[in-house]
Amino acid sequence: MSDLLPFLLDPPPESIAEYYTYAAEYVVGVTDGMGFDHDGIESTVERGADALASETREVEPATARSIASVLLDDAAWYTAYAEWRPLPTQLAFKFRFFPLIRALRDVAEPYARRVGSVSHPPFSRPADVTVAGRPVSNFIDDAERQFLLGAAILQTEWYVDAATHHGVSVPDGLLERSTEEFAAYFAGKRDSFSPQVRKFQSELFRESVRWVTRFERRFGRASLLDAEGISDTAKQNIDLMETFLESELRAQ
Repeated sequence: MSDLLPFLLDPPPESIAEYYTYAAEYVVGVTDGMGFDHDGIESTVERGADALASETREVEPATARSIASVLLDDAAWYTAYAEWRPLPTQLAFKFRFFPLIRALRDVAEPYARRVGSVSHPPFSRPADVTVAGRPVSNFIDDAERQFLLGAAILQTEWYVDAATHHGVSVPDGLLERSTEEFAAYFAGKRDSFSPQVRKFQSELFRESVRWVTRFERRFGRASLLDAEGISDTAKQNIDLMETFLESELRAQ
């Protein structure tokens, strides 16, 4: 039987620890793939997972910051991601994942307090991303392309914020250039990406596929929405990201 429903409704400490590990290792994977400088993220993630599994609140600042940033960023990401989906999917997604969003915030709160506070990024909505002064969504009439653009923008914003909280040296301007190039590309105003942005997004999409695959295998292969008439499944999203990664990013 799938473990998805109990995880969404009332995640036990060991499941939150697994969830945190998947997300934190996303930071590790992209950081190592890009060769960005950092100081021992892996050991911080191990300590964070142990603290969550044992419900230990008295942890060193780096561990507290890691836990709080990853869980709070993810809680904010779910709400932002829904905005990039068609309206029926958007409403179902928000309803389905509300208990998990609340749980992530509740678990993160004591760790955030240990370091004063941990903010999450103001994730972009479709209306926030413009090309030639118009929302990029005005140029896209395909739900799958809208999903890919939203995934690219949100995973970039999520990573840059989480990586910064882990002491990773992300090059100045990379977030802005990535967003600008992807918006122009999906709006049909650009044919390719600059080498650094292409490499960066390749690492991000690779880790996104890995994250969704791990989540799906651990908590069940059913639709992540589990709502009648909604077909936004993990398998479909994995296929879309893998196809884009191979045929459009790595092929350039």
